[in-house]
Amino acid sequence: MEDPTQRISEEKLREIELKAMARSSSGRRISILLGVVTTFGLALIVFGYLSYDSFLKESEGRNTALQNEQRILLLTEEGNSLLRAGRYEQAIYVFEQVALHEREVYGLNSVQYATVLNNLATANQLLGRFLEAEPLYLQALAITRGRHGAEHPEFMNSIVPLASLYQSMGRLDEAEALYREALSLGQRLLGTDHPSNILIQRNLGLLLAQLQQSSEAITLLRASLETSIRVLGSDHPETLTAYNDLATALVRNDGPPDPQAVELFELACDGGRSEACVNLARFYSDGYGVQLDFQRASELYEQACDAGNGPGCSNLGELFQSGFGVATDQERAKELFIRACDLGVSRACQQAAAIP
Repeated sequence: MEDPTQRISEEKLREIELKAMARSSSGRRISILLGVVTTFGLALIVFGYLSYDSFLKESEGRNTALQNEQRILLLTEEGNSLLRAGRYEQAIYVFEQVALHEREVYGLNSVQYATVLNNLATANQLLGRFLEAEPLYLQALAITRGRHGAEHPEFMNSIVPLASLYQSMGRLDEAEALYREALSLGQRLLGTDHPSNILIQRNLGLLLAQLQQSSEAITLLRASLETSIRVLGSDHPETLTAYNDLATALVRNDGPPDPQAVELFELACDGGRSEACVNLARFYSDGYGVQLDFQRASELYEQACDAGNGPGCSNLGELFQSGFGVATDQERAKELFIRACDLGVSRACQQAAAIP
């Protein structure tokens, strides 16, 4: 039976093929873009230095090369669009087509080929196919090192995705070593205030929090936040994420939460980070570090749910089911559970099914 996912991609690929041909058939207009080259070629024919057949082959070769480059560009745009939309299977299919063309056009050791390998690895990682992603990341890393050497920002950028993969796989010691290598390299090559280093420092801090190395984790996350505020601004999306990440690390400490955690969650939530709204709502629903307030919790869960946050919808559904902070409403609870289920919260699927 035909795979509809693949069929849709085939249709899109055909559309891309036609666009590539249309763009390159500025090949007829290539006489404008390549007018000097064409005129020179015709002169060579007139004076007997080049046969007409050879001239045609050269012209066709230029058209084919341009068409291939346009095809790669359009396919890459489509693959990235599919990645952003969460359509990872289709993204893999498209990136595989890019890889085929890039091997032919640029070669197996090109930076372009390394980029598409990273894209393929990312899509596989997001699907949980860690064993498929690892060799792709490693191959891309090897190509990048071969092209640029180990003292280059592009090599640093290739280390980070592999570290992220190992973190997802639970290979935390390997991930830590790679993050530390990338951070050291980035600070040496780009300086401590470079946005890439802000992100790497934050990722390392989160990993160390996962390893229960709370003191160093908080130091790194705090430093990353301070640099982000100074370099990117207090309202930048990366800064808002940094608020939430530092607050989360502060909560993981033993004992009562650091008072700053509540403030940081509020800053991130007000800036549009829905996961921070959920974290803050849990504080209010549990009375953890703040006064118990189910109504405030329901408002925060609703804000998160409206932003497409699955746990926000699920937790709000539980409040409507129990009547805490809101009037009991089983129908509304079921609607919220269904929405949370659609957003990937598996527990909410069962909760929706349990309500008649």
